[in-house]
Amino acid sequence: MTIEQGRDVHDTQGRLLGRVQAEEDDYIKLVDEDGKHTWVPADSLRDESGGLVVDQEAEVLKTDPAIDSDIGRVDEAVQESFPASDPPSFTPER
Repeated sequence: MTIEQGRDVHDTQGRLLGRVQAEEDDYIKLVDEDGKHTWVPADSLRDESGGLVVDQEAEVLKTDPAIDSDIGRVDEAVQESFPASDPPSFTPER
């Protein structure tokens, strides 16, 4: 399904989540009236007579999923490298 920019997206209760701003990989980026962004999985949208509706089970993200995956990789690398070095086994006397 091709999703046009500017279309309204609602939840299953009819509340406006935002307007389509862009398609990014597997997610649709929405912008609300306050200018805040939300991402919803593209496969969770269905086209109804009143506009686009997000499935109730869909995970609505408040942060960019691309950033989240980068942070996850950084966190993993940090955990794998800790401790970065071993403390010295002794300290020479002066």
